Amino acid sequence: MRRNAALYTLLAFEAIVALLSLGFHMGPRVRVLEAFHTYETPIPVATRVALSPLLLPVTHGVALAMITVAWLAGLRRSRRNAILAAAVFLSASTFIFAIVAAFLPIFQP
Repeated sequence: MRRNAALYTLLAFEAIVALLSLGFHMGPRVRVLEAFHTYETPIPVATRVALSPLLLPVTHGVALAMITVAWLAGLRRSRRNAILAAAVFLSASTFIFAIVAAFLPIFQP
């Protein structure tokens, strides 16, 4: 167990980020987009990217592909963990960007 602790931790982090992203994608993203359309407010470019229906699914698809390659390629443990860490970083940074870019225009006068 101790030998693969980093592997399991990275996989758990990726699963948590994916679940949080799914929650954001299905709930607040849709409501924020509806609010922009309801009040006929112009959507800034970064917010348009953050609210696009493809950003989070494509990012998590790429992360899943990275995880699959790292898992099946027979790499050394350090390489595998580095690829898994890159996948978690990609997913988490895209998720954080989506949240910040979606809600930031709401708080600007």
